Amino acid sequence: MGYVESVYFGYGIRIENVPDPGAVQEALTTSQPVRHIPAGPYDADWDWLYVNESVNGDPELHLGQYHTVPAYSATDEKYLDWDWQLVETARKLGVTVADGPAWFFVPDQS
Repeated sequence: MGYVESVYFGYGIRIENVPDPGAVQEALTTSQPVRHIPAGPYDADWDWLYVNESVNGDPELHLGQYHTVPAYSATDEKYLDWDWQLVETARKLGVTVADGPAWFFVPDQS
């Protein structure tokens, strides 16, 4: 058995007190602007909510891949909208915001 290492990136928040990560994943359908990522050290994932629009594609990168995020790609108004979407989604899910909103880069090992 080997390990797979990757990194997740996006604009989002780290959440805590997630009673059932599967239920969170189900609640956030692909049509939702906010998505869920469980990522972190092997067997000790953290939970993140991110704005799908911020990643412009897949939020996961593997070794040997890269992705660029253009500087100032979002306006102040866009950040305010993303912040509201993230915090409102966390409130609806009944979870605690632990960090952010901010750009995050999370090394993941699974």
